[in-house]
Amino acid sequence: MSLTNEQQEQLRLVLAHEYRRCDQAFLDFLDHSTNQLGLGWSKENALSTYDSYARFLHHLYEFYVGCFKRNKDSLVRISHTELDDLFQTEAEKIMGLHRWRIERGDADKLENHISYYETPVPEEFAIDFRQTRNRIAHTDLRRSGANDALTLPEFFEKHHKFILILYEEPYGLWHVRAESYDWGEIEKFGKTVNKRTSNQNSLSIKEKVSNFIFYGKIKKAIFSRRKNGS
Repeated sequence: MSLTNEQQEQLRLVLAHEYRRCDQAFLDFLDHSTNQLGLGWSKENALSTYDSYARFLHHLYEFYVGCFKRNKDSLVRISHTELDDLFQTEAEKIMGLHRWRIERGDADKLENHISYYETPVPEEFAIDFRQTRNRIAHTDLRRSGANDALTLPEFFEKHHKFILILYEEPYGLWHVRAESYDWGEIEKFGKTVNKRTSNQNSLSIKEKVSNFIFYGKIKKAIFSRRKNGS
């Protein structure tokens, strides 16, 4: 059954949000990875670097699954086998698009040399992407390398180049400014959380100060515990 107009609009909203989450995770990854260069290696930052890249992969994968459903005009679950074919084809298509733009002279001035896009996409790319995404999203022993499974460091060394092209290609279409977009029920969560703040207009000065001090103490206690490693 084809998507209704309402479902198409809802899917468009969810895709825009998923790409935003993907983009934010990638920016977090860049932040943590460059911190290691400037401040030196630490276990804390190493874990943050891992987690941000894992979130990036997870949201990128989910974004494309949503796009594939949109292209099929259906919300029916897509099998793993078909997803593997779709991801593999998409990566190869985007690599070809880059070569085509360069050959036509339509590429961005900051584009890589055409030889960068002449590297064939590994046949196991899509399967590795799916399995790695699953291992970092679930409590899976293979995340630690059990059963000789591909780990995230190995995936990064092997496939990061192709992950980047999947991330960069839809940027112009799906990256939207938060303030210029109607996020519907998604942004309603923030409004719900902030409701207490907006209701403070009816509070007395004493009550406002009391609330401020109370939440200040909570944040201070949390930060203190984290700093002390407890």
